Amino acid sequence: MNKDYQRPPTRTITSIIQNIRDRTDRNGNPYLVLEINNDNVIFVFSGKALRDKWETFKANFEVNSEYEFEVEEGKGGASILRTFKKLEQR
Repeated sequence: MNKDYQRPPTRTITSIIQNIRDRTDRNGNPYLVLEINNDNVIFVFSGKALRDKWETFKANFEVNSEYEFEVEEGKGGASILRTFKKLEQR
């Protein structure tokens, strides 16, 4: 990796997941599209580290549950998940 590479800045989004779409890219890699409030979406990519644990990992996301997401900006302004935590029900 280029030593001058800097990760894109991140931002925090607190929202409820409205829908979860399970997708596969053209290379056969799985990813999720989390549809959240206000017609926004967050993309969740499996990455090399998660490939073997993908089914277990994606079970962390539940529709109608609230989360705090840390996202970075991807191509075209897309929100790409970096970290997340599920918030307690109020």
